[in-house]
Amino acid sequence: MTYVLTSPQPTAQAPLTLPAPPEPRKRSAIPLAAAVVPILGGLGMYALTQSVIALMFAALGPVMLVATMLDAARGKRADARRYRKEIRRASADLTVHIDAQHEAERALRWHTHPDVARLTTHEEELWRVHPQREGTVVVGSGTMGVALDVARGVEGEEAQRLRAYAMTLERAPLVLPLDGGICVRADPLVAKAVLRALVLQVCCTHAPDRLRLVLGEDAEEWMTQLPHVRYSNAERVLAVAANDPPPSALSMGWCRQADALPAGCRTVIDVDADLRGTVSRDSLQHDVRAEAISAKQALAVAAVLAGKAEDTRGSEPVVHFADLVQHPGAAHRELPVVIGRSGSAQTTLDIVSDGPHAVVVGTTGSGKSELLVSWALALCAAYPPDQVTLLLADFKGGTAFDPLLALPHVTGVLTDLNGALARRAVLSLQAEIRRREQAIASVGARDITDERVILSRLVIIVDEFAAMLRQLPELDAVFTDIAARGRALGMHLILGAQRAAGTIRDATLANTPLRIALRVTDSTDARTIIGTDDAAQISGGGEGKGVAYVRRAADATPQRFRSALSTADDIARLSERYPAPVKEESWWDPLPPRVAVADLPTPARGIAVGVADDTENLRRVPVVIEPGVERGWWVLGGPRSGKTSLVELLVQSHHDTVRIPSDAELAWDCLDELAMLPATLVVWDDVDSALAAWPEPFSREASERVEQLVRAAGSRGQTWVLTAQRASGVLSRIADLLPGRVLLAVPSKLDHIAAGGSSTDHDPRKPPGRALMAGAEVQFAVCDPRQAEPHPDPAPIFHPRRGPIGVVARGMQQRVNALREAWGTGWNFVSVGDAAAITQEALDHTIFLGDPEQFQRAWATLELLRNTGTLVVAAECLADVRMLTGERATPPFARPGRWWVFRSGARPRRVRLHA
Repeated sequence: MTYVLTSPQPTAQAPLTLPAPPEPRKRSAIPLAAAVVPILGGLGMYALTQSVIALMFAALGPVMLVATMLDAARGKRADARRYRKEIRRASADLTVHIDAQHEAERALRWHTHPDVARLTTHEEELWRVHPQREGTVVVGSGTMGVALDVARGVEGEEAQRLRAYAMTLERAPLVLPLDGGICVRADPLVAKAVLRALVLQVCCTHAPDRLRLVLGEDAEEWMTQLPHVRYSNAERVLAVAANDPPPSALSMGWCRQADALPAGCRTVIDVDADLRGTVSRDSLQHDVRAEAISAKQALAVAAVLAGKAEDTRGSEPVVHFADLVQHPGAAHRELPVVIGRSGSAQTTLDIVSDGPHAVVVGTTGSGKSELLVSWALALCAAYPPDQVTLLLADFKGGTAFDPLLALPHVTGVLTDLNGALARRAVLSLQAEIRRREQAIASVGARDITDERVILSRLVIIVDEFAAMLRQLPELDAVFTDIAARGRALGMHLILGAQRAAGTIRDATLANTPLRIALRVTDSTDARTIIGTDDAAQISGGGEGKGVAYVRRAADATPQRFRSALSTADDIARLSERYPAPVKEESWWDPLPPRVAVADLPTPARGIAVGVADDTENLRRVPVVIEPGVERGWWVLGGPRSGKTSLVELLVQSHHDTVRIPSDAELAWDCLDELAMLPATLVVWDDVDSALAAWPEPFSREASERVEQLVRAAGSRGQTWVLTAQRASGVLSRIADLLPGRVLLAVPSKLDHIAAGGSSTDHDPRKPPGRALMAGAEVQFAVCDPRQAEPHPDPAPIFHPRRGPIGVVARGMQQRVNALREAWGTGWNFVSVGDAAAITQEALDHTIFLGDPEQFQRAWATLELLRNTGTLVVAAECLADVRMLTGERATPPFARPGRWWVFRSGARPRRVRLHA
């Protein structure tokens, strides 16, 4: 089913985790010696003394044995109880955490797609143009999937239950597109109530000038009061309860359970008496709890909508943005624009000559957001992007300015839903101030009005300035600086707030001579902004929305006007005026989530692997590594963070590169040969996992070998790039040897801080390749992996040529037949315990078989094999290799099923005994 379920996502959270189960206790060896010694001692004392008490002493042995076993069992039970307690506590904490994330996600979805109940309690939302609500309707609430980051490190019944619970969002809006007929199928009383809610919701989200209602014979009387029926001439039509709807019209209706569905009906809502039911669309279904409205409630909402429509048609008519005529000034010195009407005259504001900054106050529902949008749109209509650029900040939900992103003037929209981008703007604004200072000083000018200065004017428009400062208090000092020096630098503020007192600092307010007040509830606020109480007298009804008073520094009294209302069509027409649909890269835009290799610049030296965001200098610089010059990089990141892609990019970009394979045997051989290879770049992906995969002593020896090679990298003209998920133990020493630090996305905030990051810049949802490096944000290029070339098996087949040969393995008797088949019948296979019976002449054709203990008991034969023969030892017998061979060096790593061949005077080899 095609449901529209897109909505803003909540702030990224750390992944949800449960404690890992305790490590199983090692089974303690039975203390036989401790049990036998008291028995022997007691029996000895009894033999000497013939005392029964001595026999009681002998009984202590079995008692100690039983007590030891009981204590071990008690410890296991205590571990199990402790783990169950931890799981219960962690489960309760995670449930609270999940509920909080669910509530945030649910609130965001309902904010984006409100139902009738929410629309009617927030008057400012009525008929607001919202791209995600356009052409949609909420049929009720239901259970949806939600993409929470749930760690999968711990399994079990409780983990599965929490994972399923975390990924299920209850009571979320179920949204359908209005692209076909909708029929409510239920008992008449219930069906009509649900249909009322659907019709009213469409009428609350779509103004009469965008949607017209056509009523059928079965429509209810209250629907005739809707302005969409009485006043609308819109081309888009919604037919309600019509048996024969107009062609191409949308339709809504109801029917009984036994009735046939109307023609063209694509969506069916089956509802029971308790308003629970299913939504069927095409071949899919979804459970829903439908919203229902009584006839009395519907009539009241229709009256509100009718009154709102009457207000727009009253004595103070609505001003449409398309009817305004702009008269641009010289953008280098002034920015006059028309944003409304006062009677028959147009109201013109100039943020440069009337400002250089402005403050706009108004309570919720007064039309403040619409005025700010119209002002921004007027600037875009009057001046091209090379003369005026806009930075918009909406901190009351993040939707009012979204449609303006289609215009090339708008370099970004900061919202309270994107804290990371907002914090980025703090640094960017500071850098923009420095850039403008340098540009003006470089030509010997005093301010931006000098003809030699080539800078566009930057207008920063903020809706809900107080909310922005609460979330980003560090912006207060930046805005105070802009307020003081903005006129000379060409930076202008338009600050929107519900009230001025306690919101805007006196230092900032003193530099904002252009004051606009819409309806306010406190006369003090009105006098603070415009010097009179007029703004407090504006009607609180629909007729007062958009009515404002403006006062400039030269005005003796404030002037009343009505701000213009803009529509999506106004924005669409304006965006068509500029032929280039792609904007130039803006100085505060975030790095792209993906960088292609072809887009990387070609540096004078080294290899470009990505781009870095130099926010302070307002530029992006290539990230370059110079093989053979610098010692190397330490790359830290979690799964799917881009580590492997970076390694692949280096391998493909530099021909003189050695990539240590992921196969444990091949990796060991590569480390063994690396000191003799002339490569200038060595890369190793997931080095921590590779070292952990080797058992002792291989892991220790490999770590020491890597540390030695990295220490000598500078003198050998070699660069190392190592990637890992975390650095601990010997890896921390190796990491300290590499000056370049790259921090990709890691799942845990603790891991991020331990790797050198700060708690404020942790984001586990960063795109692959996004990293922090030397304090800058970096996006590495994403490289498609090449087809891996097949490697030859690092263990060749062993072909015996001359004896004596000793084959050492546990369970040797079960392997004899396989060895006979692989090596032929020309060999005499005997147990090493029977070596004394073999003559000197038969040694050349003899293969001795046995386990490590048998060979150690046959010391003479073992010495013979060490000095003049061949020892073939199974990899599973690593612990016995030194005792058997006398070799102090560690043999090459071999996984289970492989063998080592030892000959006197030769290095050990890794082999297979047969294919």
